[in-house]
Amino acid sequence: MNQPSSGSGEALILNLWHLKARNGMFYYALDYARSLGTPVFVVASPHLEFGAEFEPQKIWRAGVLRYICMLPRLLRSGAVFTPTPHPLPFISRQMIVVHDSYPFVGFFGRVKSIMLRLSLATSRCKVAFINRTDSRRFVDRVVGESSRKVFLPNHLPASVPVTRRQRIPHQLIVGLVGTDSPKKNYDELMQVVMAEGAVGLKFVVYGTDTAYFRQLVERFPGISIVLLPSSESDFARFFAAIDCLVSVATNEGFARPIAGALQCGVPCLLRENEVFLEFYDGAASFYPTISALVADLRPDIKFSPGRGIKDASELHAAIDSGVAALRELRRQT
Repeated sequence: MNQPSSGSGEALILNLWHLKARNGMFYYALDYARSLGTPVFVVASPHLEFGAEFEPQKIWRAGVLRYICMLPRLLRSGAVFTPTPHPLPFISRQMIVVHDSYPFVGFFGRVKSIMLRLSLATSRCKVAFINRTDSRRFVDRVVGESSRKVFLPNHLPASVPVTRRQRIPHQLIVGLVGTDSPKKNYDELMQVVMAEGAVGLKFVVYGTDTAYFRQLVERFPGISIVLLPSSESDFARFFAAIDCLVSVATNEGFARPIAGALQCGVPCLLRENEVFLEFYDGAASFYPTISALVADLRPDIKFSPGRGIKDASELHAAIDSGVAALRELRRQT
């Protein structure tokens, strides 16, 4: 990789090293990189796949040892934007992002929280939160100074032309999003589907082939669950293949596919939680329990179409403010 010259001051280092796949955090970072319109040098692990998002010569791949030994030289060349909660110690000219509190739950989560606090104490960097509920609450616990906190919400996916499928009698195709972790609560959803004796349902999961997804399919052989690989399909194809989108997840930070589905008029049925209500109240249908939601998953039901997010202008203003904060970070010496 061609490294930026030391002290250039204008380069932005996009640190994707902790990402293992092209997930929501990858596209979150990509949206902000595009909004900045500045030279971007990308730090990534050898395993993260790229398309044509960045010029190959600007991607610096590093294993663990190279990351530790050579990154300081690169960091002297510009500001660092890390779309994950992994600050680099002693580097103040950086911004990290906390998407949700889920990584900091449980014993290992508490260990991660201690490590995060130590890194934040040595770096004194800026910390972004992507929602004003779960993410903001966690950031408030680990960062005291308001000047170090930045509201940096997700960009809204662009509305794409979608030819919706014709509903087939006695069948309902339900879209699910994400295969990364148990916080999706698919096991609980499928258990309720079986207990309620719901019929005519087919679940299409938009995500990657993970151990979590494979275990789900093995545990529920009597339910039709298929994967639509996100690496091979865009939102338009996914939305065209389903009748409605469902999420019973907890600890989500934003859920980009839900925002995209609502923009395209896809009916979205969501289990109530504070983050979903923050962004999608008035646009999606909410249910207090999974059982109440599953009761509406019937092939004969007529759904209300998804509606645009009501506070889109407020989100755009916050995004503009976040971009300005990143530009200011880049200009610092």
